[in-house]
Amino acid sequence: MSGSNLLLGLLPLIVFVILDTFLSVKKALLFALLLAMVEAIYTIYTFGELDLVTGLSFLLLAVLGGTSFYKEDSIYFKFQPVILSLFLSIYLLFTYYFGVPLFVEMVEKYGGILPENQRVILNLPEMQVLLKNISLTSGFGFFVHGIITGYAAKKLSNIWWLICRGIGFYIIFFISFLVARFLM
Repeated sequence: MSGSNLLLGLLPLIVFVILDTFLSVKKALLFALLLAMVEAIYTIYTFGELDLVTGLSFLLLAVLGGTSFYKEDSIYFKFQPVILSLFLSIYLLFTYYFGVPLFVEMVEKYGGILPENQRVILNLPEMQVLLKNISLTSGFGFFVHGIITGYAAKKLSNIWWLICRGIGFYIIFFISFLVARFLM
């Protein structure tokens, strides 16, 4: 996944935080939801389908953004990444414990779009073990991320919420990777 794809997923939230500072909550939400639609269309165009995570993310943004729009309170919108992280946590742990770790499955499903040398590396037995371990450690990591982001949504400013949601997500994932590597 390139840096531009990672930014695309955060773009609706970044735009919301910026616009919420200068415009009404309703206008900030409309722009964020519009960008989330662009992300969904881009995903369909690029991969030929809307994957589970992007689909759930968009659905949550639409429902919670709509609730925030109706109630003119951004807290519902801010809980989208909380719910998404907790869902991912449960899903990762569930797939791990039932013998089909998500990251192993993703390499099987999306490996065809990778260059040949990367496919070879990802299919090595050591990498398969690492991907399995990452599925486990990320499950616990996303749970922690959901709790931290929920706290930030309720108690901290928009910018701290965005930092916890955005940068915090990558920090937690990096720590999960290091722990997975240590388990090998």
